[in-house]
Amino acid sequence: MREFGIDIDKITERDIQNEPSGIYYNKLQKQIRKIFYSMTPSQFKYLAQKYGINYLVMNKKYHKQRFNDLIISYENKYYLVYKLSK
Repeated sequence: MREFGIDIDKITERDIQNEPSGIYYNKLQKQIRKIFYSMTPSQFKYLAQKYGINYLVMNKKYHKQRFNDLIISYENKYYLVYKLSK
């Protein structure tokens, strides 16, 4: 989670248990999504190398600008899949 600027160690069980109707999760999800979809191709390539990730799946609803320097492996109406490994 540090790659997304979130210090997971600061989230306590109490934060989650005392949260009415999952609002905390929704805020966290929105924060992660915002950071994820603002990342650059070079940041994704770094994560791919670090964690052995081969593909990147992007939801077109949030992914507004295509990465011209990444190879598109698959695409449909809703998703775009980039190949990250060589």
